[in-house]
Amino acid sequence: GNFPVQSFGVVLVIGFIVGLVMAGKRAARFGLKPEVVQDVAIWMIFAGVAGARIAYLLLNWKYYAQHPNELWTLRFQGLTSFGGLIGGALAILLLARKHKFKPLDYMDTVALPVLIGHAIGRIGCFLNGCCYGAACSSSPPGVHFVGLPGLHTPAQLYDTVMTLIGAGLLVLLEKKRMGRGGSAGWMMVIYGVSRFIYEFWRDGYTAEKLASLPITQAQAASLILVVVGVALVARSRRLMPEAQPA
Repeated sequence: GNFPVQSFGVVLVIGFIVGLVMAGKRAARFGLKPEVVQDVAIWMIFAGVAGARIAYLLLNWKYYAQHPNELWTLRFQGLTSFGGLIGGALAILLLARKHKFKPLDYMDTVALPVLIGHAIGRIGCFLNGCCYGAACSSSPPGVHFVGLPGLHTPAQLYDTVMTLIGAGLLVLLEKKRMGRGGSAGWMMVIYGVSRFIYEFWRDGYTAEKLASLPITQAQAASLILVVVGVALVARSRRLMPEAQPA
């Protein structure tokens, strides 16, 4: 028909499915039932997309106030990952009582899947031509994105690589004894650091400076996420279970 299927949407769905399967396999490790993890994850996805869209609209309200017909879309366009994290976290908090689980246990369960899903999602950004990097003069690394003059750094793929490296680091950290909230905290630190670095390459859309500071809005949000993650890691060490005698 006349409804184009965007590559970003397809890749985003692939990332969701991969994350969903991973979360189900990790459930027992954190004392949760796989079916509960996957049921809540479905709501997380909807809440995450809604949060990502609302955050994007707020960040770009000057434009959308003048183009109200573009406020809502079913094509997975105009999303920001920080809003997705907030929306997903709210879904966990709201459903924790209904399904009788501790929010931090669930956040630990989905910590690694969130990183993997984000890494896959950035490939969708690359195919979509959004979130591109600064202009450059040669290829490689420069890439021509449709609708943009010249060559641009494929910053999206750089973020994918950084996030995958961070996911590998989280796998190694999880092999050690860790208290409740530790995996979630490390995920926030890893994500925050990778996003902060990524912004130095990024040129598309939300790469706007924060007031008179030499950092972007996303970098400020990244620093906040790192601080919250460090606090969770520190708290998890105090909640670390006692080692069982041999």
